Amino acid sequence: MNLSGVPVANVYHAGSAWPFHASTHARPVGRPPAARRGLVTAPISGPTDLSGTTAVVTGAAGAIGRATCDALAREGADVVATDVTDDGLAEAAARVEAHGRDATTVQADVTDPDAVARLRDRATDAGDVGIVATVHGIVSRTDLTEMTLDDWRTQIDVNLTGTMLVVQAFYDDLRDREYGKIVCVGSVAGQVGGVISGPNYVASKAGVHGFVRWVARNGAPDGVYANAVAPGPVWSPMTENEPGYDDEMTPLNRLGEPEDIAEAIVFLSGQGSNWITGTVLDVNGGISIG
Repeated sequence: MNLSGVPVANVYHAGSAWPFHASTHARPVGRPPAARRGLVTAPISGPTDLSGTTAVVTGAAGAIGRATCDALAREGADVVATDVTDDGLAEAAARVEAHGRDATTVQADVTDPDAVARLRDRATDAGDVGIVATVHGIVSRTDLTEMTLDDWRTQIDVNLTGTMLVVQAFYDDLRDREYGKIVCVGSVAGQVGGVISGPNYVASKAGVHGFVRWVARNGAPDGVYANAVAPGPVWSPMTENEPGYDDEMTPLNRLGEPEDIAEAIVFLSGQGSNWITGTVLDVNGGISIG
């Protein structure tokens, strides 16, 4: 395309390398940069360059949590890794440090508001928290006819209330910072009504998806992005010996790997997703299409 003689202001992102930033690229005449239109923006140095950012990862002792810590550190983030148990946190920290990044481990029960408050204090002492990834969760396969009230409450408390408490703890920090990414792990079960999981798990994860959309809508004016990842069945020590988990469950003919979910979380944590918020990203090998 020959653009000779055309004022640059008339060329809208012509020839720009992806990703672009609205305030630093050509735009139509009369259209001021996003920042001057009252929109919160952030400079883009690369789609997943997380240098200078501290990420908080819950459920960090689990398979997906460890993979997430690893992937975020690979892209330059320091990581605060937390879980209800110390088991596995040392490995998560080692993965972070292998990339030359700082790792902080915090044992915390996400269903305990006091423990979450202490997590927030440790994390903000560790660095400039710009990413919060809630990767914790527990699974139930209990049928409705056999489910007790305690069964129901346990899933809701950990998967949904725990997510809310963690996001709530960091929400004002991210708003004050005027740019931050929240990524919550939901589930394909919350999208389609369950695959082989129980109704308590389904309800808890569907609640996560709805909660994320509320945070996205209300946090957007202050630069807070919120998205969810909806994994399908993922290979892990938790599912390895569970009946019903096999490769034939998905159109791609394999179970997910923890790294499949971690890479989606990294994408939604980075600057390459700066026009994505309030989204539930299916990462499930096509299982949601039937």
